[in-house]
Amino acid sequence: MDDILPVIESCPHCPDVGNVPNKKLQRCYLVYHEPCDESVCCSSNVEEIPLCDSCRHMRLWHIVCCLDEQTRDWEEINLRGRCQEMSDPDTDCPLCQVINTAVGTAYDFETDPLDSSLCTRLLDTSKDAIDSQDCNFSAAIIRMYHREDGTHRPGDTCGQLEITIGDTNSDVPRIGQWVNWGVLKGAIRNDRNSNADRRHQDMELKDLESRFRVIDVANRCIRTVKNCNYAALSYVWGADRETSLVALKRNIEELRVKGSLSDAILPRTIADAIKVCEQLEQEYLWVDRLCVIQDDAKDKARQIGMMGKIFSSAGLVIAAAHGDSMNSGIPGVGHPRRARQQTVPLPGLTVTNVVRGRVEEPLEVWRTRGWKYQEAVLARRLLLFYETRVVYEGVQYTESEDRFDRVAFPQYRIFYETPSATGNPWSIFDYARHVQNYAARSLPFQIDTYAAFNGITQALFGQKSTHFALPLLHFNRALRWYTSRHVSKSFARDFGGVCFPTWSWTSMMNQECIIEFAEHGYYGSLVAWYKLTKRYSIL
Repeated sequence: MDDILPVIESCPHCPDVGNVPNKKLQRCYLVYHEPCDESVCCSSNVEEIPLCDSCRHMRLWHIVCCLDEQTRDWEEINLRGRCQEMSDPDTDCPLCQVINTAVGTAYDFETDPLDSSLCTRLLDTSKDAIDSQDCNFSAAIIRMYHREDGTHRPGDTCGQLEITIGDTNSDVPRIGQWVNWGVLKGAIRNDRNSNADRRHQDMELKDLESRFRVIDVANRCIRTVKNCNYAALSYVWGADRETSLVALKRNIEELRVKGSLSDAILPRTIADAIKVCEQLEQEYLWVDRLCVIQDDAKDKARQIGMMGKIFSSAGLVIAAAHGDSMNSGIPGVGHPRRARQQTVPLPGLTVTNVVRGRVEEPLEVWRTRGWKYQEAVLARRLLLFYETRVVYEGVQYTESEDRFDRVAFPQYRIFYETPSATGNPWSIFDYARHVQNYAARSLPFQIDTYAAFNGITQALFGQKSTHFALPLLHFNRALRWYTSRHVSKSFARDFGGVCFPTWSWTSMMNQECIIEFAEHGYYGSLVAWYKLTKRYSIL
């Protein structure tokens, strides 16, 4: 310790020795100061790279390539300076630049000044990292907060870096201003070739009459088809619903004319969705605003009743997840994205920022709407177009357009466990997950509560298998719902003849509360449940 203390004390980037135990001081010296004779650390490139003092002190190349797994595991590195200071666009340090890019994707420094310091935590993603030439390390940049006593505590992740041994990722496509169609086509192709997808290939709209309308992508007009392979658009209408083009009784025949649906008269999001279909060679597109006659009550009621079937039978669902109206457009398709992804070469490794969306994004209205949740969950293949990237969720694969993003996880899959021929014994857990996600969203009309969730319950339990949105198969267990925080007392409500009883979670819809289900402990009914019909029948 006598040799270590002077080195640590004189270093402006190491912690104050008075507040650090000896064991941590020894590790600090080993990681940041101990001379290393490995080839990476002895390379002349180490001195040639124009790093700032703080980044040079980190010695990422030494941690990744030279230290053993036990020493480097969960290594935490303090970055001196506040976020606002590190966001200086004029910095010449390439590592600071890629850190700024990673954090700046999630936060807008002009509107959200982060008055906090940063630290990184290095996570080893391979057990035999040193021996493998194609292994990768991931380091998450963690947002830090200041306590009153001056100490730190980890906050929310505000960025992530992918650190790759050598230069093995030079051919990996980067996220840019425009969508990388090659990556998306590859993900869809792999999913279609999977065994899991073959079980769904016979799902078509065989139950629909010949009045099913779609947009003919090549001819830019409305067509009436039957049993076709089509894409469906999931988007928000927003405040422009009265002024933008819509299918009505008086203009539906005009919309059947070839070339009638030009970009000039279409809402931007719909026009961009047509461009997506062109790129992915999708012949037909279904959009509610143009394929349902909005002032025809019978046509509208018929297609609303088939909404679950429409989205579950679509060959692809395009979700415009960014924007607050149908004129927002799709980022990376009709207008450039603000996403940036850059790579910094360091001795023995390369560092690339993972592209994520903003932590608080007011324009992602799609995430807050109840109808949109069902549309996404029922999709066999779902393309989620966010502000900075695209995520594909399929039958077998979940893949991000950002090939450096290792945490892509299906958010909208109907089942996490494959259902058996006799039913899915875990369906109650899938049901609870969907209720929690759905109830956290809003509906413009309370009367839509059942309709906007009906497709999900049918997929889980079959036709006519629920009672006020509670599954008959798990009725006792489904009754054990509760709200995670105090809200106004539930009360039975009636909207247009549709009842929401107090014992159903639907009575709490649109009350900004989280629905939870009791998962543990004994449960069992002391009574027999009966459903009141023309003839009494037991549930």
